[in-house]
Amino acid sequence: MLRILTTLSIILLISLPCTGCGNAGDTMVAQDPESATPGIMTGQIAPDFMLRDLNDKPFRLSDLRDKKPVLLIFWATWCPACIQAIPAFADIQKRYEPRGLEVVSINIAANDPLIRVQRFQETHRLPYRILYDEQTDISRRFAVLGIPTSLIIDRHGIIQYRGNLLPRNVDQLLDRLLEEPAAPSG
Repeated sequence: MLRILTTLSIILLISLPCTGCGNAGDTMVAQDPESATPGIMTGQIAPDFMLRDLNDKPFRLSDLRDKKPVLLIFWATWCPACIQAIPAFADIQKRYEPRGLEVVSINIAANDPLIRVQRFQETHRLPYRILYDEQTDISRRFAVLGIPTSLIIDRHGIIQYRGNLLPRNVDQLLDRLLEEPAAPSG
């Protein structure tokens, strides 16, 4: 029995990088913030979390609520699909960060020690913030099964998109989210 469970676990770990393909279709979720429920799926309010970045600075998702939309990327240094997606995420960062988008990546830490992630950042110079999910708590909370997994969250905290690839209409979606007014500061 132990041998079967071990074999199944190995198969799952080997197939994990291959699941980096998924819905890349168009998406336009409009959800009233007052009626949205907490959860991890499109149309739900993303759960709050706190992680530290590679400079040991804390990041809390709720600090951006009512201020900025967020592109949240779950990834690992050993994932070929994640590495292949870096130029697209860097381009989004370059084009949309000046307009108010926050791009944040979360390294899932599975078979990815902190020192490897730090060296990866030194070599590749990713232009967006990298958080390290040392205990994989946040990856599990968001039910990340394949990587990269991307979530586009509007300024109200509602998940507008969730998938392994960016949606075909990513520019249209981000333009719409960035046109929405921020909540008045009170």
